[in-house]
Amino acid sequence: MALTALLWGWSDLAAGVPWPAERDVVVDSKVSLEAYLDAVESFSEEARAAAVDMDHRLIEDGLENRVILATPTTLMALLRAVAYGWRQEQVAKNAQEVSELGRQLYDRMRVLAEHIQGIGGGLARANAAYNSAVGSMEARVLPAARRFKDLGSGTSEDIPAIAPVETAPRALSVPETDATGQSPA
Repeated sequence: MALTALLWGWSDLAAGVPWPAERDVVVDSKVSLEAYLDAVESFSEEARAAAVDMDHRLIEDGLENRVILATPTTLMALLRAVAYGWRQEQVAKNAQEVSELGRQLYDRMRVLAEHIQGIGGGLARANAAYNSAVGSMEARVLPAARRFKDLGSGTSEDIPAIAPVETAPRALSVPETDATGQSPA
């Protein structure tokens, strides 16, 4: 928790403590620590409670003016609560961002899988077309071409045999998942 010193137009210095939602808690002590410790020694808790009892509006008036009367112990507890609130806000903000990034990544993976399926389909069609061309060449073109050689019109070298492609593109396999997104065991 960082404290930022702020001058508020008074002759004394106050400290600003960052608060969630881009706000600050301004801590301004009107009593020195030494004077406070002396007062603690001389006054009991009952005496402080009696001061509040004498003026029931003391705390309400402070709250209406956005001022909290606090002892150092209460102040530390308040500042810890502020720090906790700030951390919780960051956790919530990060959770929202992680959720959004996860949604985007999932959608991008879906689009990529569609593209890969398209490439696989194109490879399968190309493979089938290649094999059809090889079959046609073997069955119809090569026998006629070899006859030219038999008649003495061809060169001394034979036309090489062309083998069909026996492999097919691998299908994209996505493991099945249940409603929670987990693979069934």
